Amino acid sequence: MSEIKILQGPELSSLGLLLEKYRRGQNKFGDMIIGPFWVNLIVEKITGGDEKALALTKDGQVEAFVIHKTGSNSVLASMVYVDKTERREALLSELVFRMRKIYSAKSIVFGDPVPDMDIEAQKRIFLSAGFRVLERYKMEFSAPYEVKEVDRPPGFTFKKYSKTLDRKVARLDQRAYRDHPDEPILEVLTDTGSNPPSLRIVRSGPAFFERSLSSFALSGSELAGGIYCTHMGKELWISNLVVDPHFRGQGLGKYLLFKVLKGMKPGGYRRCMLMVSADNHSALNMYKKFRFKLKRNRFNFVYTTGQGVKNH
Repeated sequence: MSEIKILQGPELSSLGLLLEKYRRGQNKFGDMIIGPFWVNLIVEKITGGDEKALALTKDGQVEAFVIHKTGSNSVLASMVYVDKTERREALLSELVFRMRKIYSAKSIVFGDPVPDMDIEAQKRIFLSAGFRVLERYKMEFSAPYEVKEVDRPPGFTFKKYSKTLDRKVARLDQRAYRDHPDEPILEVLTDTGSNPPSLRIVRSGPAFFERSLSSFALSGSELAGGIYCTHMGKELWISNLVVDPHFRGQGLGKYLLFKVLKGMKPGGYRRCMLMVSADNHSALNMYKKFRFKLKRNRFNFVYTTGQGVKNH
């Protein structure tokens, strides 16, 4: 029978070996689920602070854990890992139901699945615990493809990232995510005192943030859109593409994407990867027109109870 423990601060160091297994599982070539920025940010930033770990232990050894951060109304589970044992499914089920019991009055969002574990089995476990499953597709573009020219939309200036854009980046996320009530991540990040997604990317540093290919569109002094790139070796990731609702329908997202793909070969990148919601049909169609290929795998990326998430 597993024992339950809450680890915080220096106690998190006991997870060191499993954290490395998590990193290797997520970063394995061809099997990467959420991109290098998110994996490495999570692993590198766990130094204590506000993060806690709900851990299942047996004979003093940690077998499974959920690293999470709590807010007034929400819990953000940034990483869940179950070691490779014959009891993996039972351990994950116990973790999920324990989280529901401990934080019964809060919304709970899981940011990614367990690496190297059957995705359909995970889906069944979360559904049985009353979670909704938001699905993502992984798409891939190969650098040898020629990129068809896209006209530059009038009325915009384009800039590289600088810290003077930080406030505008945060406001843009708020406006863009407000249009997607099924995406709880922005509200949960805000509630738990974390930076919004795009701000986390630009502040991640050159080891992950690809500044030279990321681009920001301004209409006057207003930030109208941005494309945020991260990288690992010769693999480029589009970690976020955001256009303010007021500026949609003008070809801005298409042009921002074109600029990135056009710069891939000069930048030495062989392929470009991204994740897109399975029900975001307009984005799927745009990426297909740019010759992104839909991977056969369909990943379950975010799990949420939906309770406590404000409706827009």
